[in-house]
Amino acid sequence: MYENRFWIMVVLSMAVLPSASAYINVDAINNADTYVRSGQNTTNYGSDAALGIYGSGAKMNTIMNWTLPSGDEDITEIALTLYCQNWDNFPATPVELHVLNEPFEQYNATWSKRKSSTDWTNTGAEAPISMNSTVVDSIHVDSEGFYTWVLRGPDASNRLDSLSWGDTINIALTLPDETGFRGIQCYSKEWYYNQPYMVVTNEVPAAPHIIDVTTASVRKTSALIRTITDTPTVNVIVNYGTNSSDLNLWSYADSLSDTSYNLLKSLTPNTTYYYRVYASNYIDNTYKIDSPLLSFTTDPDGSYIPLVTFVFDDGWKSTVDASHILNDSLFSGVSAIVTDMPDISPAYMNWTQIQELQNTYGWEIASHTTSHADMSTLNKSRLESELGDSKTALTDKGLDVYNFISPYGAYNYLTEAYVMRYYDSDRIVSDGPIAPPYDEFPLYARHIQNTTTLSEVKEWVDSAIINNSWLILVLHRIVDSNPMAEEWTGDDLASLAQYIESKGELRVVTIREAQTTSFDYKGIYASTATRRIVNTVYPDGTVDYSKTATGHPGINATVLPSSDPVAVDITLWNKAGDYKIQFNESSTNASNEVRYILGDIKANAKYSVKVYWSNGTLFQDLYINSNESGYLSYNTTGFENPRYTVIQQTALVPSYMAIAIVAMVIIGGIAFILIARLKI
Repeated sequence: MYENRFWIMVVLSMAVLPSASAYINVDAINNADTYVRSGQNTTNYGSDAALGIYGSGAKMNTIMNWTLPSGDEDITEIALTLYCQNWDNFPATPVELHVLNEPFEQYNATWSKRKSSTDWTNTGAEAPISMNSTVVDSIHVDSEGFYTWVLRGPDASNRLDSLSWGDTINIALTLPDETGFRGIQCYSKEWYYNQPYMVVTNEVPAAPHIIDVTTASVRKTSALIRTITDTPTVNVIVNYGTNSSDLNLWSYADSLSDTSYNLLKSLTPNTTYYYRVYASNYIDNTYKIDSPLLSFTTDPDGSYIPLVTFVFDDGWKSTVDASHILNDSLFSGVSAIVTDMPDISPAYMNWTQIQELQNTYGWEIASHTTSHADMSTLNKSRLESELGDSKTALTDKGLDVYNFISPYGAYNYLTEAYVMRYYDSDRIVSDGPIAPPYDEFPLYARHIQNTTTLSEVKEWVDSAIINNSWLILVLHRIVDSNPMAEEWTGDDLASLAQYIESKGELRVVTIREAQTTSFDYKGIYASTATRRIVNTVYPDGTVDYSKTATGHPGINATVLPSSDPVAVDITLWNKAGDYKIQFNESSTNASNEVRYILGDIKANAKYSVKVYWSNGTLFQDLYINSNESGYLSYNTTGFENPRYTVIQQTALVPSYMAIAIVAMVIIGGIAFILIARLKI
């Protein structure tokens, strides 16, 4: 439910566009970054994903080494940007940038040493010798987000005008005036997004304008916020939370685009969230603007029971064999299709086989990109084409496509925002099962390979039952024997299906079914020609199933025992034609009274309800009219022995006609006697 939208009309003739000679160069190389910490004199943090800058309570200084790109254009500004968060508490004093006079080694630098065998002149890379005492720039960091320190440019405190193309510089970030336990941590180059970057440009930075903010998509546990700005040289972040006066969560979008998408994940279903968008200039993030406070409400949730989903990646031809094996247990699955493969290679299914999976066997078809590309390595243009073109290819073949499967399970925070623009979820290959409520981006799974034993997978199934979770199983090729990498045998798949079939607590579902259907233990299900299911119904309406109800037809029936449970096995339930119903039933309580409310039968019709002992002896014989809505209701008791019930329309003459016929017979008989006497 989208509750707010922020929209500004911009007069295009007033937009300020960069000149043809303007440039923004982001090719500076971050050769090394780490931090050193007082009290941890011999500890190196060169592999950490964070850079610490902290006050006197636990003194930390960040040190970096950068090389500027080559070039010959005029330079207006050189600026360093980091994405920072609080460490304990945000500092009350500015974070200072200084030139670092002494070189260091990223994986050897400590509070005591700058290289493996060389000490700092001033421990901790401090001033006045190890670190230059002059403050190049200082920034007050008081909330999460992007922060920029200017090295050369009009906004620097003491600009380094001599810094130019191709130069290498060592710098330090420090909080010299901060006392107590306050500081920040910023992402290092070891983190996989929002890494430090340095810009060289001839542009003069200015605050961007937000043209439009929209809640582009909302699901149970995720939302996608779209922001349009007047320039692509922006960073866009979203601050959000459930308390409008205390927004405590943050989301980042891909940079350098005038249309940004922020993924908000791990949300609570049926909950109102408030958010504010911040757009800052990519060159110098000090220049920024924010939107009004907006809101949305996540989709409501349903009930949860343990689920299992079979997903077969890549569209191998052996998926057809898998569909036959699973169909024997009345199960369907999900096939993830690489759309460049069908009708190209004989190792893969053709389009007819893929369509048959959906239309005959009830499978879900998911996108697996056009070329099986690693999503985490793609640029924006490739991301768009792999996601959009694959969906178009599938829908053009008449396939219903809702969900995405990341090749290799490769993803990151930013690729997930792109995926949500096209699909309802993204399944990866690790970290499953999933506990409710289910996060859609990503969906975690368990990967079955040739080294995975049947007993291991059975343990995963049992764990899903115990923890009431959703187990998504990832498979690839199915072979007869001697499985190699990414293969599993058909015998093991059949044994696993039979094991899952025996678990009444489970449902086998597609991804789409898990997202759109609420499952519980209250429905009544009928047996099929090949698979029998017994519904043990309790007085509170809950049901224990003798096996998984997956694949069994749901019956429009309510069975309400008065005291002890009653076991019901529905063997026939005709919704048309003769509307005949037949079921077996039993209870451990001989005097148990049970009320039946049976639907999907012919309205306003007379039915015969005959209850037999299991030996064929008629025990009860009832005649009941169905109501105008097609429901039949009655009560019965007597469970001394197992029994079965047969319900069908009766050909008996309606009661008013029967009375008329009896009356006519009586009148006719009297008339006959009178005539006979007159003749005498």
